[in-house]
Amino acid sequence: MKTSQLYIISTVLLLSILILTGCQSVYYTYSGPPDITASTASSININQKIPLNPGTTRIFIQDGRLVDSINHYKPNCNIEIRKRNDNNWQYVDASQFKITGSQYTEEEIVKRQYFKPQMLAFNNTPSNSNLLLANTFDDSGSSDIYLGIHYYLSGNDKNVMRLSCRGALDAPDKAQYPTREEIIKTLGDVVTVKL
Repeated sequence: MKTSQLYIISTVLLLSILILTGCQSVYYTYSGPPDITASTASSININQKIPLNPGTTRIFIQDGRLVDSINHYKPNCNIEIRKRNDNNWQYVDASQFKITGSQYTEEEIVKRQYFKPQMLAFNNTPSNSNLLLANTFDDSGSSDIYLGIHYYLSGNDKNVMRLSCRGALDAPDKAQYPTREEIIKTLGDVVTVKL
């Protein structure tokens, strides 16, 4: 092999490594805590009849209560069903479900801060002054994220799909998965989980 060919191959390989290494530094990687992963014996009990508003497929649980809106800065969970009914209430009856699988999740919440419009002066002749209105915004900040886990469910009610729990919303370098204790406290008496 000629020296010039070896030089070209070495350069291409080096550039490829540099490009791939540079791209990887942009992404965050997370591994979930093993104490919230489901095993083959894992299950949940839904301890009360749960109503879902028309047009929705999930209901949130926080601080041991069913809620319509959550405090994003505290752990929270939700029960999710497969089929949406836009006209009628749906219900999940109290029953037991086997957890057939679990999957860690990362949900990015986009932050965008808008600033007040600014007036910019434009004067192209001494006798004619034009003002232009410009709307400025900044979306260069990092997005906050939830780290969580989906528990996929199987039981008599085939419409019930999963239970999802997430930690508090936070910056990517500070976000944490919910602990087993936080999941139990969040679900309270509404749902009992056996991991």
